[in-house]
Amino acid sequence: MRKTYYILLSLLLLGFSDIYACTCQGESTVKGAIKNSDFVIVGEIISRAFVDIPDSALIKQNFKDTLYHKQYPYVHRISKYSIKIEKIYKGKTTSDTLDIYTGNGGGDCGYRFKIGDRYIVYGNKETYFGMTNNDCEYPKGKNCIWTNICMRTTNYYQSEIDEIEKIIK
Repeated sequence: MRKTYYILLSLLLLGFSDIYACTCQGESTVKGAIKNSDFVIVGEIISRAFVDIPDSALIKQNFKDTLYHKQYPYVHRISKYSIKIEKIYKGKTTSDTLDIYTGNGGGDCGYRFKIGDRYIVYGNKETYFGMTNNDCEYPKGKNCIWTNICMRTTNYYQSEIDEIEKIIK
C-alpha cells in the first residue's frame, strides 16, 4: 500500500511542470474598457482556427541545432476567430469582418467564443502576450484585434450596449 502511494505521488509530482494562471487586475467598467481599448465592436463569430506561433525565445535558449528544433518546435498555440461586424463603436476597419486573436483559455487569459453567437468585443491592435514574450511574431494588421477575459468582452447584452451608447455619444 505504501509503495503504491509513493508511486502515485511521484507520478503526480513529475507530471506537473510550470503552471501559469490568468490574473485580471481590478474590476472593469464600461467607461474604463472603452478608454483602454482600440476597438469596441458588436458582431457574430463565424469561424475559429488555431494558429501556432514559434516561440523563438525558447528555441534560442534550448536548441543550437536548427535541424533538431524543426523536428520538435516550441510553439505557442492561440485561437483566431473571425467576426462579422454588425456595429463599430470605436476603431476603424477596412472590412466587414475582423480576425480576433486570443489565447485558448485557462492560464493564458484567452476568451472562448462560440461560433454563431453575438458578442460585444473590446480589443486592442497589439497582443497582450508581447509583455511576456517579445521574441514571438504575433499577428497584427489592419483587420486584426486582440482580446482576453480581462478586457470586458462579453456575450451580447442590450444593457451593455445602452451603457456604451451613453458613453460614446
